[in-house]
Amino acid sequence: MSFALGAFVSMLADTYYFASSLSRPIITPWSNFKYNVNALNLAEHGLHPPWTHLLVNLPCLLGPALLIPFIAPQPLRTSFKQLVSNICFLCSISGLILLSSRPHQEFRFLLPIITLLLISLSQFLPPDLLVPSAVPLRSVPKLDRLRISPTKNRGYLIWLFGWISFNLLAGIFMGSLHQSAIVPITQYLSNRIRYTPPPPPCLHPGRSNLTRQTRMIWHRTYPAPDWLFGQPITDAQTSIEIFNLGGNWKRLWELLSESAQVPLLEAKVEQLTNEACDAWHLASNNTLQRYPRSLLPC
Repeated sequence: MSFALGAFVSMLADTYYFASSLSRPIITPWSNFKYNVNALNLAEHGLHPPWTHLLVNLPCLLGPALLIPFIAPQPLRTSFKQLVSNICFLCSISGLILLSSRPHQEFRFLLPIITLLLISLSQFLPPDLLVPSAVPLRSVPKLDRLRISPTKNRGYLIWLFGWISFNLLAGIFMGSLHQSAIVPITQYLSNRIRYTPPPPPCLHPGRSNLTRQTRMIWHRTYPAPDWLFGQPITDAQTSIEIFNLGGNWKRLWELLSESAQVPLLEAKVEQLTNEACDAWHLASNNTLQRYPRSLLPC
């Protein structure tokens, strides 16, 4: 039911936004499937080996939570038997297998299964890990009854300290530092394109028929949603072109060569000349700084 509701809302929104008429609706789940089964499409975003989700992305998202079955007081084989009979664990594993079948694998693709995995793994934690339980042990279901010795209890407390530390560090890095420039640069470019006056050449009486051309290059970074830069309906003289290059260096050099109006050493950021009516904006990580030097003549 949740899939049907989500698919229906997506179809309505996509049809309203992309379709030329209601007679040709956009079937969002089918469009998603067609795009992702084509490896050529995924190659534009980067290709990864099939074990990336299992061995890289999942440990980075769950961290110490993956160690819970190993520190439980019961044998590891018993823990695995309980996991394979848990519906939350089976649902998450089926999703992991399906996502791993595609060659493009990112952390965010696993977010829907993280909650299910944490629920299935939490059954091996003692109910009084944080606060001593007032419920007698005999009244606790046998599946949740964990008789832990003081040594095991210390092991759980060490794990708890690692779990809290892991979430604090991951929250700071992924929640604040990771790609933190996307929102500020989106606000800056949107204001510059849509609300600032046109460059002086575009206001020249003899060149009033020129189109204000704006080109954005997103390279090795998460691109901001295109609709944030949509040109105003009342402005027919504005043209916006967006290039999402992923990690394609060859295409980047082609676009930079096309945009360069002066030698690279003499170029200045956002410098406007009296003979140009366009603007180029490049968003990339700082690894780009290492490459232009090798292209310059000695």
